[in-house]
Amino acid sequence: MLTTVAAGSVFFPGLFMLSKKLSTGLVSSVQAIMASSTGYITASSCEDIIKDQYWLTSTDILFAMPYFVYEIYAMVMCYWYKLRVKDHKAEWCQIPGRGPDLRRKFLIVLQHVVMVTVCFPISVFWRQDLVLS
Repeated sequence: MLTTVAAGSVFFPGLFMLSKKLSTGLVSSVQAIMASSTGYITASSCEDIIKDQYWLTSTDILFAMPYFVYEIYAMVMCYWYKLRVKDHKAEWCQIPGRGPDLRRKFLIVLQHVVMVTVCFPISVFWRQDLVLS
């Protein structure tokens, strides 16, 4: 379990560092493609999507959680730089749908915080049969 979380913790920030000069939305796009693919594969492989256990779903939950932590960090850093530097226009802050103004993007930040603090623990316990049997 920790290996998968560590892999996601290295993958998403590493992808950001590699892509910040090429494309600002690459990290979000890769995560969206991975999540959509996981959903499609899981839905087409399980008879009962709520009760069935599928290895890809459990792995994706662990791997994608660091993405949400990374996004929270990136949004806060963009906002911080915007406050510190007048007329700051760093390209890497212009993540599609995630501008640097956190006050206007409160629901996006809240969604990411809820994913990390509520949805991730519930999903991990559920998938390990600790909550539902």
